[in-house]
Amino acid sequence: MLTSDQVASAVGTPGPYNLSHEDPADDGTPVWGCTWGTRRSNADLRELTATQYTRATTAGSLTVTPVQGIGDSAVLTKRTSDGSEPALDFTAGSRYYEVTVTVDRSELGATNAPQETVAVQTLATTLAKALAG
Repeated sequence: MLTSDQVASAVGTPGPYNLSHEDPADDGTPVWGCTWGTRRSNADLRELTATQYTRATTAGSLTVTPVQGIGDSAVLTKRTSDGSEPALDFTAGSRYYEVTVTVDRSELGATNAPQETVAVQTLATTLAKALAG
């Protein structure tokens, strides 16, 4: 669904980004997922169940912001305390998805959150179009 160059451009760190598929867990979750990664960075797409989607997009310790123009509906979630760990959850057709990005595995706090926020929105836009068809 994405090339190494597309992921590198969105994440802002050089590739090549290798693709790996994850098998479903015994309970069927995640339904499926793809991870594109390097030693330093990664981007992850997971299909969610409706229950997982609702749980992932419900406030609590998260800031939830609707995002227009991605899939049928989309929300950006971040930790309320510092804006870290952004995730873009979206629907395409009757399916639910989540995109996350780690710019630098050695810095998992809020330092890279602005870059990760842009990256999840960029990748989700491309993925939503591919998944809708």
